[in-house]
Amino acid sequence: MGCVDAIDASFLAFKYTDLIDINDIPELYSQSYTSVVKLGYEINLDKLAECSETLYIPELFAAVRVTKYNPVSVNVFRTGSVVACGLKEPEHIHDILSDLKVLINNSVLK
Repeated sequence: MGCVDAIDASFLAFKYTDLIDINDIPELYSQSYTSVVKLGYEINLDKLAECSETLYIPELFAAVRVTKYNPVSVNVFRTGSVVACGLKEPEHIHDILSDLKVLINNSVLK
């Protein structure tokens, strides 16, 4: 992350892979998709945080983290924005949004 072109990214990757013992090369995985979606309505974060598999510490971060999708980091903001970092495929956001809409609707009805 933070590289603006493929050449910079390649040099950065080689810099760190060069430090790996040639006889003990671990399997590397890359998860680089980030999706941002605007739901179009505000979210009551306190209500959403009452649901299972959520984490909300407003003093540290102004969003509810939905931990159900680990290792993907899914954050829901009061403004209705949803940010998902670490998706394996960009299409996976659709399944997450379907689940989130049910979760949000259920949390409002409590």
